[in-house]
Amino acid sequence: MAANDLSSRLDALESENQLLHARVAELEATQTATETVLSRRRLLGRAGTIAAAGAGAALGSSMLSTERAAAADGDPLLVGQGNTATDVTVLTTTPGVGNNALQLDVTGNRGLRVNTTGSGGYGISVFADNDGAGILCTRNAGSGDYPAGSFYNTAANGPAFVAGTDHPSNSRNAIGLYHLGLGQAVVVQTSNQSNTLPSVQIEHAGNSPALDIVANNSGRTTTMVRVSANGLGSAITATNNVTTNSAAMISVEHAGTGRLVSALNSNDESNASGVFARVAGEGAGVEGRSDNGRGGVFTGKLAQVRLSPGPGTTHPTGGSRGDLYCDRTGRLWFCKGPNRWAQVV
Repeated sequence: MAANDLSSRLDALESENQLLHARVAELEATQTATETVLSRRRLLGRAGTIAAAGAGAALGSSMLSTERAAAADGDPLLVGQGNTATDVTVLTTTPGVGNNALQLDVTGNRGLRVNTTGSGGYGISVFADNDGAGILCTRNAGSGDYPAGSFYNTAANGPAFVAGTDHPSNSRNAIGLYHLGLGQAVVVQTSNQSNTLPSVQIEHAGNSPALDIVANNSGRTTTMVRVSANGLGSAITATNNVTTNSAAMISVEHAGTGRLVSALNSNDESNASGVFARVAGEGAGVEGRSDNGRGGVFTGKLAQVRLSPGPGTTHPTGGSRGDLYCDRTGRLWFCKGPNRWAQVV
């Protein structure tokens, strides 16, 4: 169809619309308010239908010969097919308390999937501007061993999950876990045997403990912390590389009547010590103190205490009162004061 013909048809349709609007004005002058509203809606609807039909007929032949244009910003969201937009889509609702602003009911195995192809962005970004959680994951049914929420990272690097609080005065937890069931509240598993990094790493810059474990099980004998090592490495390793740190490496405080530390090696073929301590300075390897009892109690089948002989043939040149020393010849010396030694045996 020629451009001149299309222009003529559109001019004719515009003239018809003007006549219809004039007719509506005449009816409004003579009819009641209710009838006027109804008539205006009816006639305007007819005018829109006629205009749309005329325009569709005029452009139909040219549209059939071309491909359908891509959806533009502002078009409705079409269910059941892909939708493309170049601008941000915002949904603003004011639901009542307990109601969902957006609800997806899916019978398949995936309710929502978000793919991002940009760099440094987020697949889903949720902000809670008031009291409440930004994201709530709930699993209400099902017999399978599936979590309420799962995070996976199949890329070459980067964490699968990051939680943080950006407000310096926030006194709440970055991650809070609540568990009412019979299983573990947290399970961390590293299945890559070539991995040399820890499964859990805590970096803390504050003055409070980096890890605080509280067991609210009064009246029960449940162990608060249990560490099991099935490999060849140590179950627990504590390291502090700050040379000016004068605090205890491991501090244990107990208000009950039991032992502070209990160690057991259940392998009856082991020749290793139950407790081994070594210092590079002049401090004691093991120090025991009791405010009302004995500083040390030793029991053994072969001997209660064994003094490993020193390299010299006599006592050291120095010494402090109360020192016991066994030289390499087997003689036992007791220090009565500064450099005052007496042979006991």
